[in-house]
Amino acid sequence: MNRLCDYSDTVFLAEGHNRRHPDLLMTWRIMTELRRWHMTGIAPLPHLQLVPEGFWDKYTGTDLRLLLHVTRVSMDFERRGISNCSVWVQKMPTFLAIALETPFVMSSLLAFSASHMAWITRNTDTSDLMLQYKGFALNGLRRSLHKFSESISEAVLAASILLLWQANEWQEWVSLQCGITSVLKAMSPAIKRRSELAMFLDQQNSNKHGYSLEIFCGSGPTILDTLTADLLDMEYSLAHQLHGSYISELLQFIQNIQCGGPFADIEEAFDRLRPLKTWLLWLPPALFAEQEEVSALIILSQYYTAAVAITSTFHFPDLEDLYLGSLSLSPLAFVQEILRVRVIMPVHQEDGLVEGNSHFVQ
Repeated sequence: MNRLCDYSDTVFLAEGHNRRHPDLLMTWRIMTELRRWHMTGIAPLPHLQLVPEGFWDKYTGTDLRLLLHVTRVSMDFERRGISNCSVWVQKMPTFLAIALETPFVMSSLLAFSASHMAWITRNTDTSDLMLQYKGFALNGLRRSLHKFSESISEAVLAASILLLWQANEWQEWVSLQCGITSVLKAMSPAIKRRSELAMFLDQQNSNKHGYSLEIFCGSGPTILDTLTADLLDMEYSLAHQLHGSYISELLQFIQNIQCGGPFADIEEAFDRLRPLKTWLLWLPPALFAEQEEVSALIILSQYYTAAVAITSTFHFPDLEDLYLGSLSLSPLAFVQEILRVRVIMPVHQEDGLVEGNSHFVQ
């Protein structure tokens, strides 16, 4: 088994107090968990305990912290029955299982966790840490592609998807997308049918053609106008409330997209839509941590609806499936279904969100 690089330029956060280090959202409880994990080899979460004795010896404290973070987010969503509100949260158990067996997938997963923390903290050292892990992951992925066989296809797909979701540069995104396409073409039908991630990717293509935008936000050239009007109503009703800022930010983004006119080419579309892609990835954990569940669902539904509407309006097929499509289509359907139940039998009626926006879920 290949040994994962110990990332000697990172430090376990109990050490090196005079050195700069990433902000990994440490608390005394987490530091205690990490020390115990480091010393005993027993992970603090059940999802991480089904490994051989001594398995964790090759990981640094920073590795363990990042793994703990992303696993805990996934487990919290699972406990609350809302994993399907976020594609990456829903798929995290699959990614984790593959990562525990494949070093370059583990590096991709740790980069993903560091990317989330960098978004939360706005810490440049955390962003630099993410780039280090990403570099290890890309190197491992390239080596695997050079000696590709169907036996490692699931690992290659897992790393590629995780890295694709993090990609902020057009050429990097194109390269990863091409790699995914090549792997899918190289897989036999029998292997594809047994591959959860291959089926997931195929489902994204089916969703693109199978969802009717009319159930979300109308149809025709006025989709974004309709959504903008709805968001203006929400912004007004939430003007003096904490979560009104999420609606205002989305509204401003959509208005900027509309005022900017048609995208000149696909690369410009990629760049201008990047903030929305970032929100689709990281807002679900933030919203459910800060808001009442119904409020979080309604706000999240607007972001997913915006992604579907923009995808329909500007229609760049090469960007749909894995740029915005996979992050919005199935989660939107799940969120809308929960909200239909909650509007029929409302648990919370505060904040003007449910009463003022039941039309979004009818």
